[in-house]
Amino acid sequence: MRTLLSIAVLSALSAPAFAFPNPQPLPEPETLALIAVGLVGVLASRLRNKK
Repeated sequence: MRTLLSIAVLSALSAPAFAFPNPQPLPEPETLALIAVGLVGVLASRLRNKK
């Protein structure tokens, strides 16, 4: 009985150490779109300054 209780306590305490939370999905398309819009803005401002 004591061994069973020890195993139950140890397994309950060690379970969170091996539990990995689900990673949040990354908003990759939106991030790439924001980078593209920023690059277009930088290029447009450089072209205006050259003229």
